[in-house]
Amino acid sequence: MHLADMTPQEEKLIKFLRQVGWGEVRLRVSEGQPVLIYEAIRTHRLEKAEQNKQKKRNSGQKERTRVWRAQ
Repeated sequence: MHLADMTPQEEKLIKFLRQVGWGEVRLRVSEGQPVLIYEAIRTHRLEKAEQNKQKKRNSGQKERTRVWRAQ
């Protein structure tokens, strides 16, 4: 399959992954197609935990778990 032959579900999955940027994603696949992303989990190294807290305070960003469903 070429990139030009991607289904809408595959395109949505790629866009979602680009938005997440890093972390872990659990994915349900049915008949070779992505159907559901259960969780997007961001991980933090313990030695950098204090730096991550400081960055979050300074940027005003909140960590989220997203659920995405292919339509």
